[in-house]
Amino acid sequence: MHPTDTERLQVLFQDLFSSKPEAIVSAPGRIEICGNHTDHQNGCAVTGTIDLDICGAAGRRNDLNVRLVSREYGEVICDLSSLDPDPSEFGTSVSIIRGTASRITSLGYELKGFDAYIESSIPMGSGLSSSAAFEILITGIFSHFYCNDRITNKEAAQLSYEVENKFFGKPSGKLDQIACSYGGICAIDFRNVETPSVTSVSFDAASHGYSVVIVNVNADHANLTGEYASIRKEMNEIAGFFGKDVLREVDEDSFYKAIPELRKRFSDRHVIRAHHFFEENRRAMDIRKCFEENDMDGILKIVYESGRSSIQNLQNIYPSFSPSSQAITVALAISEKLLEHGRYGVSRVHGGGFGGTILSFVSHDRIEEYLKGMKDVFGEDNVIKLNIRPYGFAARDL
Repeated sequence: MHPTDTERLQVLFQDLFSSKPEAIVSAPGRIEICGNHTDHQNGCAVTGTIDLDICGAAGRRNDLNVRLVSREYGEVICDLSSLDPDPSEFGTSVSIIRGTASRITSLGYELKGFDAYIESSIPMGSGLSSSAAFEILITGIFSHFYCNDRITNKEAAQLSYEVENKFFGKPSGKLDQIACSYGGICAIDFRNVETPSVTSVSFDAASHGYSVVIVNVNADHANLTGEYASIRKEMNEIAGFFGKDVLREVDEDSFYKAIPELRKRFSDRHVIRAHHFFEENRRAMDIRKCFEENDMDGILKIVYESGRSSIQNLQNIYPSFSPSSQAITVALAISEKLLEHGRYGVSRVHGGGFGGTILSFVSHDRIEEYLKGMKDVFGEDNVIKLNIRPYGFAARDL
């Protein structure tokens, strides 16, 4: 964050709380580079944290209250004298603060409250994990003030996952929390879903002549829960045919030999989505090697193939109940034309799909034309050039 911004945050904090903050804190959003809908099948994925973040000024309190003021959502007050889940708080910021304090306390730390003023540059509903960033931010503040920064990346990701499920009331996997906690490019293997393997990779797309761009298509997110759930449900049903819980446990050769029988038992979409998993899981492992070897051409090739599979096989481009609502398809078509069909970069649907965003790697030779072309269609604020942030939570004492 620019120094003038941190100075402004300090002034705003002091105006709100009549005291000086003790630290500037931030936690990043994340992008999914490869591994589209593989995590819930115990597969592999590759993510990258970005320079859009939740940032603020914070200071300790001498009581058990957390008072948090957000530019976007106003004021939240949480009394930490009770650390039990409260169903009436499901879906609220208070539940995340209470749950985080509860889980850190269970690790043996003694906590008090804090004051914080925060601002977010992560667009809500864009698939860039603003909720996970908030969870990691709250974890990081508690850790910095009361745990001597001893909460590890692994612990922060695990407890934030538990908070989201048990206190916030939202069933979720661990991918977003891992990505936002570890920072940089992360290759994540969920074969052992309780303790996923995380490998951090140092990589800078800019040094290879490419920029990372997110385009928010502003599609309607209403009634999409069933669309997301259907992917997991259909993949799980194919796995169940083989007596397994998830596709990662299914022998790939056995799957392909069984396709005639699978088509009798299930829909063709079940089969093609399972096919996507096996191919996508392999791509996620292959692209990790490309990152480790600084193979930009290989990265672009796999990102393109991954995106095509999401369109053709996973089919998470537009809602099945509204085939005329195809903002993602339009964005990909315009992007492909601007990038001259791969000459100047590649694009793919990003994250869960059905709406949200597309992710593009754009050559520096075409970046200005690309940004203008996409902004002309989707608006100035919805086309964002990103940088990969090499770290997760950060705190700087004042």
